[in-house]
Amino acid sequence: MASRLARLRRHDRQLVAAAARTRIPTRGQFRYFFRFLSRREFWIWVAGCTVLVAGCVLAFLEYARTHRVIVPAVGGEYTEGVVGTPRFVNPLFATTDADRDLVHLVFAGLLKANPDGTLVPDLAEQFFITTSSATYTISLRENLQWHDGVPLTADDVLFTIERIQDAAVGSPLRAGWQGVSARKTDDRTLVFTVSRPYPAFPYLLTTGILPRHVWKDVAAQSMRLADGNLHPIGAGPYAFDALTKSRAGSILRYSLVRNTRYHGQIPYIASFSFAYFQESESLLAAFTNQQIDGVHFVPRSRVDEIKKRTVDVYTLPLPQYTALFFNQAQFTAAQNNGVRKALALAVNKQEITQRVLLGQATPLTGPLPPGTPGYRPIENDPLTFSIEKASKELTAAGWNEVSRTELTEDDTLGAPASQQVFRKNRKGDILTVAITTVDTPEAIETAQAVQMYWQRIGVTVTIKRVAPDALRDQVLKERNYDVLLFGQVLGEDTDPYPFWHSSQAKYPGLNFAQYVASGRADGLLDQARSTSDVAAKAEKYTLFQEQLDKDIPAIFLYNPSYVYVQRKTLHSTIPSRIVTPADRFTAVNTWYIETSGSWK
Repeated sequence: MASRLARLRRHDRQLVAAAARTRIPTRGQFRYFFRFLSRREFWIWVAGCTVLVAGCVLAFLEYARTHRVIVPAVGGEYTEGVVGTPRFVNPLFATTDADRDLVHLVFAGLLKANPDGTLVPDLAEQFFITTSSATYTISLRENLQWHDGVPLTADDVLFTIERIQDAAVGSPLRAGWQGVSARKTDDRTLVFTVSRPYPAFPYLLTTGILPRHVWKDVAAQSMRLADGNLHPIGAGPYAFDALTKSRAGSILRYSLVRNTRYHGQIPYIASFSFAYFQESESLLAAFTNQQIDGVHFVPRSRVDEIKKRTVDVYTLPLPQYTALFFNQAQFTAAQNNGVRKALALAVNKQEITQRVLLGQATPLTGPLPPGTPGYRPIENDPLTFSIEKASKELTAAGWNEVSRTELTEDDTLGAPASQQVFRKNRKGDILTVAITTVDTPEAIETAQAVQMYWQRIGVTVTIKRVAPDALRDQVLKERNYDVLLFGQVLGEDTDPYPFWHSSQAKYPGLNFAQYVASGRADGLLDQARSTSDVAAKAEKYTLFQEQLDKDIPAIFLYNPSYVYVQRKTLHSTIPSRIVTPADRFTAVNTWYIETSGSWK
């Protein structure tokens, strides 16, 4: 029976084939395709089709992998969290990280630093230096424009320098520009002349340029009060868009947009914003809740926790130091060198770097961080930690040790109950000091450590916390502190002149110790600044540090590192070496979030 059915099927096929005009099935005949297949033939057909489709897909993917590349695309929004709030989005006044970040994005200088730290033209097209390093000729790029479309010319550069050098303006940059003259030969060419050799001068040319047409009618003494400090017009890769304030008037959010008139590569990220917080905990909570995409600075105690998330963590060394600056005019007991020496001997710098900074800092013996000419390692510290020596120095300075039981309640005011030893002089005064510092976790923890060390030798210590945005007006401007715990950024050339020369003792100078006691120190700083010979510079800085060892105007604590976090959705290039945290934006115009494909 089975053989008969098989013969009939073959006969049917032969009959159909004979009747057909062609051996290729028509569309209608294809409908009967599966009726002619046995179960085994059907599954062989399915497997074959599957292999064919999979092969085609794999072949296409391989072709796409080798012939199609993912490239950055314009778009996206990036928001970064910062502790503090901006006040001066102006290169002449920016001293806080919140201000510097915005200045770096909004303004452009004649030169800029590459990610490797080398200087290259920015607004400048080219620059020439005479063999004597006394004259610098700068040619501006053609067709430069401000964010508002007004042409940028040599007049804007001259105006900026004039305002920096004007004492009425009160710019902290003034010290660096003293002895520098500038003139223009045409709208695109400027000639700078320095009165004496100044090898570090090219770094000054990275200063952001101000638009003359915006600021020319603002009186020099009124510049800090002008609206342009928060609604800036610059020539950088990003332009001001909007800001949001709280009911109390503090800035909560500051937004920028890509500058399509930018003279360099126009940025990819369409909107760049900063969200501002009063303290680190709320900032990190916002990051955890994905309200922001990056964290300006992560407290070292939270780094391990942050690393557990899908983020990029960058740890970068900084050419800066954190120190305790004595204000001897207000803290009169410190006018005695023995008191300053005792307080220096009582501080365990290595313990601070390990316990407070979790090993992410280097203890220092002077104002020069590792890698700079004249750097001196902690092993050579002339004021090595010793509680015993510190105690003896205080006694020799006339501050005798007394117990709590010998004092009245008023005498021990401000001291913790655990402090049983105090210091008293012949007049009956109790040795008391206040440490003033910015209200950030790292600064407060460091201040608390110093407080503990000084209490061990009988000093009554209080800590005054100041909000980052209030530090300038409440503390630095009036030099209102006994001891200031603060970090100073040396700059690309690591020149300590702006921080220690006697000419910088008064505001807006950055000599916070008001160190004017030694003409020899001034001379050494002048000589170091005027030479490009690294060995000669190191020799002058070594002698300068030895003078500081004798005078002890400050206690140098550590050279910190900078910890920065971004989500992996952002593709960014972060320099391996930075001067200030704002330098993380050196290549910001190459950052991107959105992508697209492009065939080779």
